[in-house]
Amino acid sequence: MKPSIVTKPAFEAIGMRYYGKNEKGEITELWKIFMKEIASLGMDESAFKECYGLMGPMDKEGNFEYIACAPARHFEKIPENMVKKEISQSKYLVFTHIGSLETLHDTFDFIYNRYLPNSEYEAKWNTYHFEFYDERFNDFKENSELDIFVPVK
Repeated sequence: MKPSIVTKPAFEAIGMRYYGKNEKGEITELWKIFMKEIASLGMDESAFKECYGLMGPMDKEGNFEYIACAPARHFEKIPENMVKKEISQSKYLVFTHIGSLETLHDTFDFIYNRYLPNSEYEAKWNTYHFEFYDERFNDFKENSELDIFVPVK
């Protein structure tokens, strides 16, 4: 799996936040709640075709922030139960995960434990890494795709 290198402009996203270790599938539940919530807001279907999973830095206990979100342009205002995040422009390594979400941990393991330690790149740990979901994603198909953006120095 060879990543592409891109510079992504700054963007704003609005979504629902989780903080913890994801030991009981809390992130999957967060996505279900988030998708129901944006559907209840009567949003344009395009809001469902471009979503982000923002992952904040991990603390010493293994807890991290995760935000299931969509671009801010789809929202007229920030719903009471959601947060807005601004992501600065950065250079990213972009890896494409192909397969179901059940094998996503294997892709993360490859990126962080095999690829990065043996590459010329150093990850930025003080900013968000993120998953990008678009029309290629359908977790119920083996050929489902999503991109993982890793900010690098």
